[in-house]
Amino acid sequence: MDPYWLGMVLLVVLCLVAPVGRRVVHARALRSLGLPGASVRPSFWRLGRVRIHRPEWDAEVRFGLPGEFGGGQRGHLKWSARLHGPTGSLRFLIPGPGADAADGELVRIGDPEFERLYVVRGDLSFAVRLMIRATRELLVKLAAMDGRLWTIHEGTVEMTGPFRLKAGKLKEFLELAVELQDRIAAASRPAEAAR
Repeated sequence: MDPYWLGMVLLVVLCLVAPVGRRVVHARALRSLGLPGASVRPSFWRLGRVRIHRPEWDAEVRFGLPGEFGGGQRGHLKWSARLHGPTGSLRFLIPGPGADAADGELVRIGDPEFERLYVVRGDLSFAVRLMIRATRELLVKLAAMDGRLWTIHEGTVEMTGPFRLKAGKLKEFLELAVELQDRIAAASRPAEAAR
């Protein structure tokens, strides 16, 4: 066989096998995480997803390669959760001129370490219930892992995080997101039900 055609055949095989191999390895790594209530949803065209079910909420974690979801240079994950009840609305912005001009009531937390990372705008009564010290510490840990809570709005929670984490760090990140989601669900309960 002519070396040119042999090279072309190898190139085509690599272009077809590499993405499929990446998806198979990714799905296997997600299954090995062993998160309670989580199920892996493999995909033919994209990387697999993880769905997490809890009594008060359901979440889906999508993984993107560099450039997906409008991302930058690195791959990342997108956490979208739906609570089974109403919530207040909060936006967690990056400090700077855009955050100062954003809509919504500015929520002063009084924690300098937290306020260096986040500007919170939205429902003051919901923020008071949610933004206790333990929740702020979770958000600081999330930011230290390049993760970010963006919005809580009408029962939907949006977070992002890095994808290029080793399996142990990915599990740690997802466990942190689950704990934060549980805190959001608890703060969303009516006052009499939360007691």
